[in-house]
Formats: sequence, C-alpha cells, structure tokens
Amino acid sequence: MKTCSAFLACAAGLVPLGAVAAESSAWKQQFTAYMIGAAMDGSTTVGGITAPVDVSFSDIMDNLEFGAMANYRAEKDRLSLNLDVIFMGLGFDGPNGRSALDFDQIMVEGSTGWRLSDNVEILGGARYNKLDGSVRLLDTEEPRSASQDKSWVDPFVGAWARVPLSQSFAILLRGDVGGFGVGSEMAYQFAGYLRYQTSGSVSIVAGWRYLDQDYEEGEGARRFVYDVTTQGPVLGLGWHF
Repeated sequence: MKTCSAFLACAAGLVPLGAVAAESSAWKQQFTAYMIGAAMDGSTTVGGITAPVDVSFSDIMDNLEFGAMANYRAEKDRLSLNLDVIFMGLGFDGPNGRSALDFDQIMVEGSTGWRLSDNVEILGGARYNKLDGSVRLLDTEEPRSASQDKSWVDPFVGAWARVPLSQSFAILLRGDVGGFGVGSEMAYQFAGYLRYQTSGSVSIVAGWRYLDQDYEEGEGARRFVYDVTTQGPVLGLGWHF
C-alpha cells in the first residue's frame, strides 16, 4: 500500500488556528478558509480499469475545474467541535498521456476533541468521502473507458499539539489514523503549520499537509480502488469570534 492519498483534502481538517484559551464558560468559535497546493501520486481503478495517478502541484492548478475548502471550530472549557469540508473537481491526463482521468471529490470531516492540557488535544471523529471518477485508456488499440461513483466513511483517532514560540507565533502539529477496514483499509493524515496571530480576531497559517487513503471495493467490472497520496503546502486565513 502506498503511503498516501487524496485531498484533500482535508480532510481531514486543519489544526485549530487560534491559540488555545484557558477554560471558559463561553463558546469560542473560528472559521478558516484555506487552500492546499497538493501533488497526487498513486493509482486508481474505476470499473475494472486501472490507471496511475502522478500529478504535480502545477498540474493540479492547470486542471482544477473548481475547488473550495473551509474549516469551522467551536470550543468551550476542554471540549472542541470541529468540521472540515473540501470539494475539488479535477480533469487531467495520466503519465505520458496514456490515460485521462476526471474526478469530483468531496471530503467532510467531523471530530470532537478533548484538551489534556493547554497545548495538547486528543481527537476522535469520522471522515466522509465521495468520489465520482472516470478513466479512459488512450494507449490501447481500442480505447476503453469507465466511470463510477463511490462514497465511504473512515472513522479516525488522532491528536494535535501546539508549540508556542512567542506571543504571536506558534507551531501546530496534527496526526490521525483511521479507516481500520470500515471504509479505507487504512488512512493516515499528518500536518505541521506555523501560525501567526495578527490580532485578537485574525490568524494566518502556512505549512504542509499529508493525507493517505487506501480504499478498495468490488470485483471485475465493478472493481474500485483509490490508493493515492496527496501532499503539499497549505495556506489559510482564520477569523475568531
């Protein structure tokens, strides 16, 4: 199994962008819009037709039909509620022009967190994936094509940590593992960010996000496999209220 997969992303979700506040009886909320400069690597099987996936960041930007990514977080005392949504439409050629792939992907991640300390939080949740894909093989005597749509849910557990550098800067780290054969065989996500708190209500994050999924289902002409790595830089702008 390749160590990796698709969007984005996100997932699973961004590490919370704001500083962790002391326990309070009031809910604190934040909304973040972000973008992922992801590269994808792996393979996919749609309708029994297998094609490699090898797409650089520049390829994705050239072939992006539509993309939207956002994160919402609410926290009170030690409890947090998190929601991350990613939609991306892509159409691109496979390596050496031997195949053509088209994907519309939605990922919605919901999780609950519990702070063990001001800077460490454990997470548990689920990631919903919906993928509409089509593949065409172009290097055969008779070009073949197939299309399929699949959806699955990956439960996951994870944690995130904050390393304060100054009053305005902090390093944010997140990791989770899931799937467990419920949806994907296994799914991994790791992320690291540098956060700059510009004011009490605005923050900026920049960093790197890595997501791996290995999902397989069906046999023969109904065979569907999504084993793709997605990783790349992330830039986000958060509003706190």
